[in-house]
Amino acid sequence: KRHPHCWVIICNFLYETPLAQMKKVIVIDNNGEEVKVDLKKFVHHINLYHKTGISVHDESGHYFTVDDDFRRKLKEIMTEKSQ
Repeated sequence: KRHPHCWVIICNFLYETPLAQMKKVIVIDNNGEEVKVDLKKFVHHINLYHKTGISVHDESGHYFTVDDDFRRKLKEIMTEKSQ
């Protein structure tokens, strides 16, 4: 089952490391599988290589469709978690 805009489903933030370190999030890939990513590194990569248009991001064999809605949701999560 494909989840084209899976950020609605995720946002289970895991605090496995001290708060001073990176925050890990669970994201759902295009196949509905859970993938743990470092939020800051993930967003940085998306902003650098998938800044405009529609593309597919490969994260260790897991694929995410990146479009304006996906980038907007990433920005919302970053804003929410930085407060």
